[in-house]
Amino acid sequence: MLEFKPITAQDRPWVHTLLYAADRLGCEYSFLNQLIWISPNGKIARMGDFFLCRMEYENTRFYFYPAGTGDVFPVLEALRQDAGERGERFILRGVTGEDRAVLEGLYPGKFSFEEKRNTFDY
Repeated sequence: MLEFKPITAQDRPWVHTLLYAADRLGCEYSFLNQLIWISPNGKIARMGDFFLCRMEYENTRFYFYPAGTGDVFPVLEALRQDAGERGERFILRGVTGEDRAVLEGLYPGKFSFEEKRNTFDY
């Protein structure tokens, strides 16, 4: 099982390194945003060279798409397992068009995709 924990300022070196290497543009992929906005309702974990975040917002539990480098498949499988062990649906947010193509390639027909305009970055 993944070990999620609250984010702290002491996490900055490893979190910043992974987020910078991932080069993701969403506001949820900034260490400072994670620390200020995500921390009350979210927890973080590391799996290899990937940063992971599990959140609850508006009574929905979800994960941000993993940010990192390397093979994302084992990371997605670990997140799916984590959700299953918690008895929750596996929901990803922060999914780009490129991420969607990866998900459709790895899990043909297993995901549905929904755009929520109010969650787009500014």
